[in-house]
Amino acid sequence: MGIVNLLASALINTSLTFEPCLIEGFEKPAQCAAVNLPENTVQVIKIEAIARSTAKLTPVVLLAGGPGQAASEQSPIASKALKEVHYTRDILLIDQPGTGLNDAAKCELPINFDQCTQLAASRDELSTYHYVEQLASTLDRMGIDKVALWGGSYGTYVAQMFAQLYPNRVESMVLDGVVGLQQSPFIMGGEYPDQALRRLSKICHDRGNCDQPLHTQALEVINSLDDERGTQLRHILRTALYSPTYATLIPKLLADAAQNNVTLIKHLNEKINQPSFAKMYLGQTFAISCREFMNASDAQLNALSNNDKLIGDRYYRYWQERCDTQNFVKSTPNSWNTINTPTLLISGALDPITPEQGAQAAAEYLTNVTYITIAEGAHVNSHVGCMPKLVGEFVTQHRIQSDECTQDIKLPLFMETTL
Repeated sequence: MGIVNLLASALINTSLTFEPCLIEGFEKPAQCAAVNLPENTVQVIKIEAIARSTAKLTPVVLLAGGPGQAASEQSPIASKALKEVHYTRDILLIDQPGTGLNDAAKCELPINFDQCTQLAASRDELSTYHYVEQLASTLDRMGIDKVALWGGSYGTYVAQMFAQLYPNRVESMVLDGVVGLQQSPFIMGGEYPDQALRRLSKICHDRGNCDQPLHTQALEVINSLDDERGTQLRHILRTALYSPTYATLIPKLLADAAQNNVTLIKHLNEKINQPSFAKMYLGQTFAISCREFMNASDAQLNALSNNDKLIGDRYYRYWQERCDTQNFVKSTPNSWNTINTPTLLISGALDPITPEQGAQAAAEYLTNVTYITIAEGAHVNSHVGCMPKLVGEFVTQHRIQSDECTQDIKLPLFMETTL
């Protein structure tokens, strides 16, 4: 490195002013700074390593899910999932464009979908590629050459895109709830709820809580309802499967619905479906979903258009209908480089959108992978049971000695159907 480059690097490091800032989930204040880039200013939250003597270790960048979630609002997850990592490494929270502290593209509630899609279409910078480039520029300004990446759900897609474009800057990756670069989460979200519900049913049966297969029961109840209420129940079931706590309410929900008791349905709709929109920056959600994930073939959609499926092609077509109101320029990658970065692929067998099939798809081009599939895990599992320890072990050693402890990760008790 020449003397000019050395001086430039020094200026980069000293030009940032970090100030204490309080964030949820951590006792000590984090350090926050504004990073000025040519196109805008990016706010960075740095949660400094507990053991400051080892602070020169590669920092971990948390990549939020969604799309539409803000990294700056994921500190409660970071405090649990990255608990072991935090002892020796800084954690960086850097919002994707259109979320949180980075020129947020938020749609007012109640949502006007036409206005929201118009907002999304008007913001060309709302794309995974742009985020990756902005993240690289931000790290440059901070004087950081190499990072470890933790991504959850859509964040796994971002991590892989970063590794594709900047393979030499990634020390390791932890991908939790994996979306392969060749996959659409809106196809996955139509295909895997049936698998998740059948697996949940077996666990429920083995525990003595379910006499009738839940999948069969669900379709029977749905078919007994009018279209509007049947559609509502389908999406409540799909959303409930994301969470172990809500998944264990499904037997009770179906038993009640079969008796025309909709109290629990209304409760879950208010608890999980409606608030999910409020937590998302939907301008960014629509921009990325419409530009990058509306890429299904007719064959894929035809394979999903089966009345015996809980969701089928309904999830994809719901989003496609809204995306088609605007002229989004598609930007889906169609080829991928082989990457040898040490990568931990975490899956929940009960995940209705990114189960182990997502990790298997990613392993087609990720050649140095370690798998963990949690039998009673749902969507994103780095924060449960012994997983923070295993995540810390992998980030440090790039391997896992044993994942036997994940067998102790269990669903909560099922709600009694007779209550």
